[in-house]
Amino acid sequence: MYAVTALSPRSSVPAFWPFWALLLLVAHGLLLLFLHARPGAIAVVPFLAGPPVLAALTAVTVILAGHDLLYGGWRRLVRLRLLFDALVLAASIFILLFAYRTYPSSHDTTVVGPCLAVPLAGDVAVLHGGRTVDVNRHAGSPSRRYAYDLAIVRDDAVHEGTGDALDDYYTYAAPVLAPMAGVVVSTRDGVPDRQPSRSAWRPWFDVNGNYVVIEVDDGRYLLLSHLQPGSIRVRPGDDIAVGMPVAEAGKSGRSATPHLQLHVQDSPVTNGGDGVPVEFCDYDAIARGASWDTARHIDRGTPTGRGRPQVIRRAPTAP
Repeated sequence: MYAVTALSPRSSVPAFWPFWALLLLVAHGLLLLFLHARPGAIAVVPFLAGPPVLAALTAVTVILAGHDLLYGGWRRLVRLRLLFDALVLAASIFILLFAYRTYPSSHDTTVVGPCLAVPLAGDVAVLHGGRTVDVNRHAGSPSRRYAYDLAIVRDDAVHEGTGDALDDYYTYAAPVLAPMAGVVVSTRDGVPDRQPSRSAWRPWFDVNGNYVVIEVDDGRYLLLSHLQPGSIRVRPGDDIAVGMPVAEAGKSGRSATPHLQLHVQDSPVTNGGDGVPVEFCDYDAIARGASWDTARHIDRGTPTGRGRPQVIRRAPTAP
């Protein structure tokens, strides 16, 4: 009864209302403190569910502030509440837009022991890669926090023709060479490739498609995904050497165009655990569209993508 009366057109928002807005800021603060304490896999659910819940509370704040504005009159107390509401809403929207973009992995300050060899032959564009969402769309995903999207590029393009067919793409059916040594933990095969699509629709729940999981270090697992069905050449228990053919690149799972996605995580379960930062070793790199005359040799580093991605290839001395 009190709630109905409090929100009736003739009433103002009740006096306890500013404490609700303050609670919204406190909730943001507690979530940020928890996430940035890097608690490990336990942070996945709060990171994924927390911002939508706080966005809903922000929407409630907008509704109640609007009620205050429409029916509260212009008394001094109402003006102060509206000013407080405006500040809270501005802070909440700012936090929602910027504070939860990058997943705070518990491994943010570590680097996996072995580094990656370039897993595709020829010139390879790093479509996504790096530590921030500005260069890597995967930075907001817990397990794929440090994932790379790689595609073979020729003449500054990833495909010939219109790009409407799978065979137009230079990456499609290209051999995937093991970028790290280890032991195969699990594989998945039989997921069909889908035709290239410029639409936003993609299989939402099948993120990886066909994949190979390789234990590359104690508690570190390399995931190679979007592989072509029927192309996987390894089985669980197989020992893998760097440069060994593992499969062929395809377009299975959630993928707009054929490419190879790879990342390292601290769990053998796909889409589980925290992403681990990993670097490429012994490669040459140029800016996309530049000449190889300007290439830099890099012993160990993190090529970045998005916007104007780097193009990398194995150095002549690499395995």
